[in-house]
Amino acid sequence: MPVEFLTDDEATAYGRYAGPPSRADPERVFFLDDEDRAQVAQRRGQHMKLGFALQLVTVRWLGTFLEDPLDVPGTVLEFDALGAAPPSGRPPAGDTAGRGPPPGVQALALAEDRRRDIVRKTSNGLGAARRCGRSGGRRPVVDDDKRAVILARRRRGDSIRTIAAGVKVSVGVVHKTLAAAKES
Repeated sequence: MPVEFLTDDEATAYGRYAGPPSRADPERVFFLDDEDRAQVAQRRGQHMKLGFALQLVTVRWLGTFLEDPLDVPGTVLEFDALGAAPPSGRPPAGDTAGRGPPPGVQALALAEDRRRDIVRKTSNGLGAARRCGRSGGRRPVVDDDKRAVILARRRRGDSIRTIAAGVKVSVGVVHKTLAAAKES
């Protein structure tokens, strides 16, 4: 976005929170009406709903999305625009007041837990494949027999589309196979 008309300070502050909003701002600006709540309700999981609501109110406040969606002041995270309970529907253990952490903090914590879980499962899967003698990745679509057929049909003058249909691979696979054969 062109920012030549902005002062240096304005250009620096564009697209990010310049500081925490006042306590009155969240109630005025970060309000979700029935239509907003319907959009939020379409998301799966409490963490996704809270994250979507956080993005929605942030884009209204700033006029753009944050480069880093986690770069949000604490007052925004603490504001409970959804009136949401903790994901389990009951207060967290040790929370005698029944309030628990603010919903924005819950959303970010759940998203981070999900990310860590995906990283852990991916790492475990790659480790298991390595122990079985596989290096990971997909098996090649073109084996030696298919490669020989592709090269022979191309030498005969068949078009790439005809070869792809005959060998039952994509046109891109035929291109890659022919390029690899030229290099070797």
